[in-house]
Amino acid sequence: MILWPDKKKPTLEEGNSICDDSKPPSIMAKLVIYIFLGFLVGGGCSLFSTGLLYLPASTVSLISSSQLVFNVLFSLFMRLVKLTPLIANSIVLITISSVLLALQNDESSSKTSSSKHHYAVGFVCTLTAAAGFGFLFSTTNLMLKKVLKKKTLREIMDVIICQSFVATCLILIGLFVSKEWRNLNSEMHNFELGELSYVMILFWISVCWQLYTYSILGLIMKVSAVFANVITALGAPVIPIMSVIIFNDKMRGVKAVSIVLSIWGFSSYAYQQYLDEQKNKAGVLKNCNGTSEDLGIESG
Repeated sequence: MILWPDKKKPTLEEGNSICDDSKPPSIMAKLVIYIFLGFLVGGGCSLFSTGLLYLPASTVSLISSSQLVFNVLFSLFMRLVKLTPLIANSIVLITISSVLLALQNDESSSKTSSSKHHYAVGFVCTLTAAAGFGFLFSTTNLMLKKVLKKKTLREIMDVIICQSFVATCLILIGLFVSKEWRNLNSEMHNFELGELSYVMILFWISVCWQLYTYSILGLIMKVSAVFANVITALGAPVIPIMSVIIFNDKMRGVKAVSIVLSIWGFSSYAYQQYLDEQKNKAGVLKNCNGTSEDLGIESG
């Protein structure tokens, strides 16, 4: 029998190559995306800083745990993820873990004399920042999936550099407009650990933030925004463990329960990812077998 290669069904690799050859976004489109993401990052960081100014760190941590909920809601609205029972279980467990940890810190911390006005401002700013970062994760996932389709290391570095530059410019504008830059010199001189420690702390915070941004973008690109947020929430119980090791802090029952719930939630989401991966592999294998059968019929 005569083979007709022109009528051969395209394979999975050929389909991917067709998608990869799609027209790349214009420079103006990329610029708009980077500026938008940069404004979200800069605005979120500024709002979190305002929340820490008026609220205790434990209260800020409690409010910030709602970021995962906002992320799921935005991802569902953008049709980026399907809410399965395992994912819902993971979200609930990790949120409860963060809430327990924050409540335990509130019990051990001294009461503040903040006014009701300052508390309201801090609460609104922190909640808005949590919603903003949840929206940032979902928007980044959508843009990487729909616009920046190459998903290469260069694309990741472009997003990191450009959005960080825009966020830095935004924060610097706020610093000079508020005239707080005048206090930077005295703040460094009055730092208890010394000026060198002040500079080194700021330097390593910057380095860790860039590593965090790179890792988050990689998780969003390879998996999803919800998974990246789950990993972020998983890091909350690590703080008590490091406090026990470094500062000889006491491991109380609430901290132990928080760690167990966090690991349980992460395992639930990891199992869902395993099921999805097995389902994808089965689908690819089925398509390959179907293609082989079609070729066998044509050759027969």
